[in-house]
Amino acid sequence: MWTFWRRNKPNQEPARIQTTLKDIEKAVIQFEANLPKNVKRTILVDKDNRINTARLVPYLGGTPIENYYMSTQTYEIFTEKDRLIPHYLDIVQEAVDAYMDDNHKLPILQDCAENRVHYELLMQEYYLKEMPPFPLYITDEEYMLSHTP
Repeated sequence: MWTFWRRNKPNQEPARIQTTLKDIEKAVIQFEANLPKNVKRTILVDKDNRINTARLVPYLGGTPIENYYMSTQTYEIFTEKDRLIPHYLDIVQEAVDAYMDDNHKLPILQDCAENRVHYELLMQEYYLKEMPPFPLYITDEEYMLSHTP
């Protein structure tokens, strides 16, 4: 009787799958739960704020067809159509934090109930080098930024 030994298939590419923003958010949380204590979920994020979804394959069952992006400052996740938001959240959050450390007040527009960030002030004082094309707002929750009022 002949015994045929099965050869291991070479590492195959994971299947390309359709995912939702909620799927990605859940996978990121699961990924972070399995990280060592002092390692944060931001290790998933490339320089352009794109999430390296290859690391999420065990949690998703495949590689997402779409690209997703995450702010390293707020951890908020976005789809391709909103890919610029995390970039601006990150640079403006750093500018706001530095401004508050130096001036002990919020850089917000006067007479604005939503705590809209005062970009011109941050640029005049050299905390911000690039003007976002949309407004950002400072929340009451640890002075984190949001793209919605």
